[in-house]
Amino acid sequence: MQKKFRTIRDYHIRDTALRAEHAHWPSLWAVSLVEGSGDITFAQTDRSALVLTLDGTRRHLTRMESIDDGAASQPGDLCLIPAGLDLRLAWENHAPRQHSLMVEFDNALFTTYAPEIAGGAFLRGHLIPANFAQRPALGSLVSLLVREADPRRARGLLFAESAMRLLALEIATSAWTAPQAIPDAHARPDTRIRRAMGHIEAHFNADISILEIAGAAGVAYSSRFHCAVFT
Repeated sequence: MQKKFRTIRDYHIRDTALRAEHAHWPSLWAVSLVEGSGDITFAQTDRSALVLTLDGTRRHLTRMESIDDGAASQPGDLCLIPAGLDLRLAWENHAPRQHSLMVEFDNALFTTYAPEIAGGAFLRGHLIPANFAQRPALGSLVSLLVREADPRRARGLLFAESAMRLLALEIATSAWTAPQAIPDAHARPDTRIRRAMGHIEAHFNADISILEIAGAAGVAYSSRFHCAVFT
């Protein structure tokens, strides 16, 4: 039976037939899903999504922009779903339950973690829709971020923020309608870097953020990530 939800997040919250663990930040939501076979439609995706299947599916139908793709997915395949689409996903698992990982994000991901590329022309673009296929770089970053949803494996805020920056840059260069060249960063070994390194070493066992490191270094910035690239 086909189930209908307004957004992908509604499905994760409201459908009692699945198990979901999630971690969230202002611009990104990371989810680990265990679910049975299904047939789901969404009225509109409010955020862009990257969906990584760990088990693959026996059959899989993806409908985006009124285009159907019925190719089965393989373990490690990634699906790219832009914001603003009507969407249908219908699948049959190899086993009664399957495990998949998902990251949802909005454009604040770029303005917060990759401000050097997040100009107006870039932000008017969107994620390029693509059904399940191998995308190792993006898939690895999805896995790293979803791990933060598990308190037994989470590596902390600094790790998560670093992974979000890498994700923003990888999406921008490989999966966006207007791919961006990433500017070179020429870091100088000045006193700011030494202060930042000293703060990290003094608090290596605490859940520190890039914002705290920037404050310790005395860096003036308009974005939380300027201190990470030292431009």
